[in-house]
Amino acid sequence: MSNNSFSRKQVCLGVQLREVWGEDKLKCYKFIFDLAKHLDMKVMGSPLIEYIDTPGNKGISAVCIIQTSHICVHEWPEYNELQLDIFSCKDFDTSELVKWISSNISAEQVLLKVVQDSK
Repeated sequence: MSNNSFSRKQVCLGVQLREVWGEDKLKCYKFIFDLAKHLDMKVMGSPLIEYIDTPGNKGISAVCIIQTSHICVHEWPEYNELQLDIFSCKDFDTSELVKWISSNISAEQVLLKVVQDSK
């Protein structure tokens, strides 16, 4: 058994939006790539992005594999809400992440929950 240790961090963010993506999957695509670039994380292939048209649950859902794990996004335009989950074996600064989210999408409020942070 190896004694190598690695860090793991999982954060969940709830974002109250002033403006929503609606059915615009391209905005979600750009957001994911800009976010990965900001976090200095490598995207592995194209994100899977779908618009869900179920009443009460309409919006965009996306998952993106990054070299160190994944990024998931769910946006509900009827509630002006976005949920973001980042899981990574590469450490990142959560306070900088919140600042970046606040300034790069039309965020009214950003709530952060660190689920796991082991170094």
